[in-house]
Amino acid sequence: MRRWILVLGGSLIVVLGSVAVLMAPHGDDQPSWSTPPPGSRAEAARSGTLARAYELRRADDPPRTIVYDKGQPVATLTDGARTVAFHGPPRTFVEASVSAKVVTDQWVRVAPEPWSPKRAKDPEMSAWFHASLGSTEPDILQFTTEYLRGAPPRRDDKGDLYAGDAGFGIERGAGVDGADFHEFMGIPWTFPDDTTVPANPRWLGKLDCSGFLRIVYGYRGGLPLLTGTTRSTVDGMPRTANAMAYYARSAVVAAGSSPERAPRDLGDIQPGDLVFFAMRDDPAKVSHSGIFLGVDVTGHPRFVSSRGVTRGPSFGDTANSSSTLDDSAFSAALRRVIRL
Repeated sequence: MRRWILVLGGSLIVVLGSVAVLMAPHGDDQPSWSTPPPGSRAEAARSGTLARAYELRRADDPPRTIVYDKGQPVATLTDGARTVAFHGPPRTFVEASVSAKVVTDQWVRVAPEPWSPKRAKDPEMSAWFHASLGSTEPDILQFTTEYLRGAPPRRDDKGDLYAGDAGFGIERGAGVDGADFHEFMGIPWTFPDDTTVPANPRWLGKLDCSGFLRIVYGYRGGLPLLTGTTRSTVDGMPRTANAMAYYARSAVVAAGSSPERAPRDLGDIQPGDLVFFAMRDDPAKVSHSGIFLGVDVTGHPRFVSSRGVTRGPSFGDTANSSSTLDDSAFSAALRRVIRL
């Protein structure tokens, strides 16, 4: 089957044979990639459970359930994680003025609750799974790319900016002041602890590394956004990269044998996983974060992060480093990979 991939005005069109799938901007209606025929396993999932509708196989490192339909893998659900990776039509992710390209058939979505094997008999989980399988509505990976170089600005009904080419915003001195998700938008935000944080106007349209993860997985993906410090596991996304790496409720995909060491094996890393690095003087403290996008067309595992040298979110390379997990600087500094 022939496949063409076109990028037009910020929207991605994937042509599979004679079927075009449009990756339209946030909020637009989306065509479905496929509609299960009556009597299929997916149809049975509407009123049944995953255990009855599909073949479920268990795997390790990390513990997870791989869902098969008629012998083909269609999704991966990871114990303790809300993100689910579905197989769907391949997409090519590109960035203005960056030569790297990532092609993936993974579609990453956030489930209502963390996965556990007992949820295979949960009708509500089955209904959500059925609605998500085959959907081409914008997912976590598309959200990730909507802040890259050249991404068009997008505003909600109130006129607030929620996506677009983002700059980098951070200042280090006696403390650290960085651009969080709501500061990119230019609006104050009230967090679950009833703390209202105003937006510093200097950070309008900018994101620091953890602010980037929070706007993708929190504001866009629906995970709870937290403020303040934490030293225990929390259901949501803490403010800093270090707290997110160690205290956000998640599944650990890879970690070093001690906090100052890099993982020896990345295991089954998949698109949408969060990657954390110790890039400063303390080799045991995470100071940078990103989102794994997938393996690029040259075979390198590529991630997106917001940093100063790339002037905001990017999966592009610089004179001194590449945005890949096998780059010498990043591979040595990698400390943890988690799946939210």
